[in-house]
Amino acid sequence: MGEFIRTPTNTSHLLYTNVAPSAHERCIIADLLEKKVQHLRNIEEMARTLNHELIQARTDLAEHKALLSGVRRLPVEIMSEIFLQCLPEVDTSSVIWSPEPSPDQAPLLLTQVCRNWRSIAIGTPRLWSTLSINASNGSASHAEISKLWLDRSKKVPLTLSLLVRSTDRFYGGRRAKSYEEFVPLAATKVLTMFVSHLWRVRALALLFALPVIRAVPELRSVRDNVCVQLERLHLVTSFENTAREISWTRSLVHSAPNLRHLYFDSSMVPLPIVRGQEWFLRLRTINLDAAYGIPPQDFFLLLRNSPELVRCVIVMNLDESLNHATHWDEMPKVMHSALQELSLSSEDIFLGNVLDLLTLPALVSLKLSTVGDEAWPHQQLIGFMSRSLCILKELKLDSERMTDDQLLIYLGLVNKGLRALYLPTWKSASEKVMRFITPVKMKTPRVTLLNSPGIPPFPLDNLPYLETLTFGIAPHQHIESLRDFVKDRCLVEQGKKPRLRSAHIHLLLPIIAGLATDLDLSLKGLLDQVRFDGENMTLKITSSHLQFSSFVSA
Repeated sequence: MGEFIRTPTNTSHLLYTNVAPSAHERCIIADLLEKKVQHLRNIEEMARTLNHELIQARTDLAEHKALLSGVRRLPVEIMSEIFLQCLPEVDTSSVIWSPEPSPDQAPLLLTQVCRNWRSIAIGTPRLWSTLSINASNGSASHAEISKLWLDRSKKVPLTLSLLVRSTDRFYGGRRAKSYEEFVPLAATKVLTMFVSHLWRVRALALLFALPVIRAVPELRSVRDNVCVQLERLHLVTSFENTAREISWTRSLVHSAPNLRHLYFDSSMVPLPIVRGQEWFLRLRTINLDAAYGIPPQDFFLLLRNSPELVRCVIVMNLDESLNHATHWDEMPKVMHSALQELSLSSEDIFLGNVLDLLTLPALVSLKLSTVGDEAWPHQQLIGFMSRSLCILKELKLDSERMTDDQLLIYLGLVNKGLRALYLPTWKSASEKVMRFITPVKMKTPRVTLLNSPGIPPFPLDNLPYLETLTFGIAPHQHIESLRDFVKDRCLVEQGKKPRLRSAHIHLLLPIIAGLATDLDLSLKGLLDQVRFDGENMTLKITSSHLQFSSFVSA
């Protein structure tokens, strides 16, 4: 590195002083400065050289260490399994299971790392077995992506989600004259491509508009048993209730003998779908959220022909005239020993008759929603629950005609095992309901509610296992009850677990001067006091009138 250049003794005495050097000393110092500057340049050059060598040495060391990396010794099969864990999470309960392909996500991202990873990724068909495409905008890249996925997935079962909406009624500056002009050409190519692979589709979500079936000839007829591997089908359509659309929907459903889960959301009447044959036998989930609903007799036909059915979400036909045309006394009663979840939306006039014919001993989740001016079928619901002897864990009752006293009787019957309770958020809970859902600190043994005959007494410490609760309240009427509820149900005392895991309180109140600010501050103070002690707890407070739109503590 070179020897350090020392200052001559004849000028060193000037260092660290304010003494001015003489003319002779200035000449000596000037020569010395030139030597020191050159010496510094030499050292900097040597430092740059050594730094470059250091970087090279570190890089070389890392490259050689990589030769001994355990990843290089992993078999291709294990690498494939690791790659599968990199795929985006799939929510099978949703209509759209996964986002569209992106170069920033697996599997495309895995093909950009190195040649070996690309080879393994392309050679792993399961990496390419899930595809979500929105072909509504007519992009030509969708056809290329679809072909890429179908080729690389080889023959493994597929999970497909296709969204195809029709374009504007005007085509090329003029009004469209055919259904083919409503649907983008790229979307037609994508749909035509997938038709030949229906035999290996395991889960399928189709979001269609009216012209699609008529615009794509290959979709107009689906052969029997062509969807032999199909287990989960989501249909979200805006079809008209015409013979062609009904025939196509029926043929698609009936082409899947192994169908387990059916979700149908449409403006058309699903009557031809419900009146099926062999596909009922293996059905475990059915969700018929059609605009017009299904007749009651088809609902019972569905239950009788689906012995493995576990979850049923039904919108029943809301035509009042249908109730008079239905021969309820001639319909056989149904006891379904496997059904665990029932969600039923109907007219008030239907519900009582439906409940009289049902017995569901395995039921754990009951959701009833009605509209109309008829009285709430109070006795029929009590009879259904007593006859079924089911232990409900989830209860949702939504009706304009149900009184709070009736609600309290139901809660008294099911309070021992109830885990989730959903009350209407548009309806203000009364003081009776607030007292029921708020634990009472004083120890009172047992009371009988409303002196109702045949209704057993229940303890004042109600709903002891409740974890989820949703309700609406007018805080200007029950502000103290609301504060007591949050303190007793949501706050955690030292060494105790929270009573609720999730609570949603919707505040219903007119705009009253001073109330919003007072309630705003008091609720903020309560939220700040929520303690978790390792337990997950969510408290959500919403309102359309207060200064805040939503408080969430999680």
